[in-house]
Amino acid sequence: MAVKRINPASIKKYGDTATEQFKSIHTNLESLVTKCATVHYRGTNATEFKTKASDLAAQYATDTQKNMNAIAEAVQMLTTALSKSMGGVSVTVSLPRASAIQRPSITREAQVEELDTTALETLIPDVQSLFSKIEGTFDAHLRAFSGTDWQSDTKNKSEAEIRKFTTDAKQVANESQQAIVKYVRSQIDAVKAADASA
Repeated sequence: MAVKRINPASIKKYGDTATEQFKSIHTNLESLVTKCATVHYRGTNATEFKTKASDLAAQYATDTQKNMNAIAEAVQMLTTALSKSMGGVSVTVSLPRASAIQRPSITREAQVEELDTTALETLIPDVQSLFSKIEGTFDAHLRAFSGTDWQSDTKNKSEAEIRKFTTDAKQVANESQQAIVKYVRSQIDAVKAADASA
């Protein structure tokens, strides 16, 4: 590429946007774990269900945060290199590193067996909605980076890397969403089968 161009204000704007996007993803990951851990379901089976469902969500959160941190590190490295190559223009972007998300503690309530199948049915679209928001934010982040006023081979390289991180993050989301929904659905089916045979 013959022409090299960098607009520091554009890079800063991207950094501010990306920071808010990463915070949004983190918030939605927390909501996902919490919803799985606190669905209206009580009793011995509920403890096992909530533990496994929220553990699946927490594992997804951990995997997603690794992707977010990889993006942050790539952006940091590439914009720092860009700053040096363009004569010291200060355009370094430092995205926040995602902190770990822990599932809430789940207490056993063996004295009561209670299941609201409506709550579990509602959990499925709730989970799907959160995954959709997270994936959409990753796409929006890629668009924000692509839209920066920056022309260079470094920009092309970094965009390709962030595109790969985005694709990987969405693949993990798809697999995790299917696993959680399948588990919730299997619990609903098991309860309905037990009701039918009672």
